[in-house]
Amino acid sequence: MAHKQEFKTTEINLKSTVENIGDTVTQIFHFVGGVKRTYDGIIVDSIRQGQFTKFKCKNGAMVMINDSNVLMIEIFEENTYPKLKDVFKKEDDTNILK
Repeated sequence: MAHKQEFKTTEINLKSTVENIGDTVTQIFHFVGGVKRTYDGIIVDSIRQGQFTKFKCKNGAMVMINDSNVLMIEIFEENTYPKLKDVFKKEDDTNILK
């Protein structure tokens, strides 16, 4: 006689720790082969994981990413990551030449 195995359910939130950063985030995906893609305005509550990670952005886009092609993900509070224009300013260039 076969026995059914019963599983206990838990009240633990198994969602990603990205929720600790905010309601919307910016993520930089680093793919195999060196390609990087930045997505702004990711709605954290919309993130779903499986073979593909799926999420929605504030601009209405839905993105699906094949997890097997991702090496790393950088996560920032929305619009707080450093941009090149902020890192390389003309004043900084003149200081290097002195």
